Amino acid sequence: MFSTSFTYFRPRNQFMKFVIAFFRLIRWPNLLFIAITQSLYYYAIVEPLSKKGIGILFNKELFPWLCMASLLIAAAGYIINDYF
Repeated sequence: MFSTSFTYFRPRNQFMKFVIAFFRLIRWPNLLFIAITQSLYYYAIVEPLSKKGIGILFNKELFPWLCMASLLIAAAGYIINDYF
């Protein structure tokens, strides 16, 4: 069974322990759902409306940058929340 706490996977070296702890810290499943939600919004709502001629000012080339920015902000928020 898949577990987000990585209890069944025991890393052998220190670097892998650091990587696993970092992914636990930034709560990667939550970030994955944020990315999926943003992609579904873009491809299910924004794209069809722009093809029908409804004026949505949204640059297709900048969408990946928008997703990356919001994911990094969310990850930073998770880190700050755990610190304090």
